[in-house]
Amino acid sequence: MDIEDNARTVEAANARAAELKGSQEVIPPGLYCYRPLGKGYEDSNGNFRYPVEMCPYWATDPSKPEQENGYCAFLKMADWEDNGGITHLWDQVKECGINDDLEDDEEEEEDAATA
Repeated sequence: MDIEDNARTVEAANARAAELKGSQEVIPPGLYCYRPLGKGYEDSNGNFRYPVEMCPYWATDPSKPEQENGYCAFLKMADWEDNGGITHLWDQVKECGINDDLEDDEEEEEDAATA
């Protein structure tokens, strides 16, 4: 995934959040902080690429360790903060629960179990 360094800073994400006024409509569906835009492919260097549209609230702080550098401007929450639990924002796993489809999945599992 290619991301412009300055486009995904904490400051840039906070500025986008202010512009969006906390809109939930821009948060992509699914369990991740991005929307897939097509099939993955291998680039000329042999690296796997997966075209995505990032959640406008997601960012990273390059001054933090790799698995502690994720940030969500919607929640104002970061991996590096003591927020009472383990987050995986660095790996673009949603913490907001918005449009994550978990309730639908749980209902389908309950229906299947009672059938």
